[in-house]
Amino acid sequence: MAAPTCIRANSVFNAEDSFAKSQGAVKPTDSFYYPGGDFGGPVIIPGLKFNKHHDKLFFYTAYEYMKQQPAARFRAVSSRPRA
Repeated sequence: MAAPTCIRANSVFNAEDSFAKSQGAVKPTDSFYYPGGDFGGPVIIPGLKFNKHHDKLFFYTAYEYMKQQPAARFRAVSSRPRA
């Protein structure tokens, strides 16, 4: 049985922080993409009676790739007054 997966987020769906917006900060442009999948099933060896009913030995493998594009710059907002 195989099950492909893909988790994806784009900067279009990023929320704007009201405090950062009031300070003039721009909306972040980061995004990520996590494709992957898994595959598994019973081990069958032809010619042997071992695992004839497919209920004794199994295999399973999985793979996931991570690609992130963080925002180019982070602007620190200080709450301390400047002198």
